[in-house]
Amino acid sequence: MLVLGWAGVLLRNHELGEDALARSFFAAQLGEDQRQRDLQDLEDAEFLDPSSSWDVTAANYLLLTGEVRAAMRAAEQMVRDEPENISAWSVLQRATAEGDPQRSAEAAAEIKRLNPRG
Repeated sequence: MLVLGWAGVLLRNHELGEDALARSFFAAQLGEDQRQRDLQDLEDAEFLDPSSSWDVTAANYLLLTGEVRAAMRAAEQMVRDEPENISAWSVLQRATAEGDPQRSAEAAAEIKRLNPRG
């Protein structure tokens, strides 16, 4: 019964997070209030989920909505916490591509190290 309840929570988390991420593709049309609600939904989607997938999703959301510095900070924190997280390195590479090409190249090197076959 407990497993069924946990699965229900994870399904709810998925629905919350996916809806917020889908809206990020229309970032130019989102108001600040909607962006803040979406970021809260992404934070809520982490409930009882031990993975960092929602952190990566939130960083991608920030990047897609033009909040590059916030995405970079989030990705930097993730790679410090989980240096083997290729998704976090990918967000970091994209977030630093224009503002910090050296850090972007370092992230690209980490991605290559983690996935040599690319």
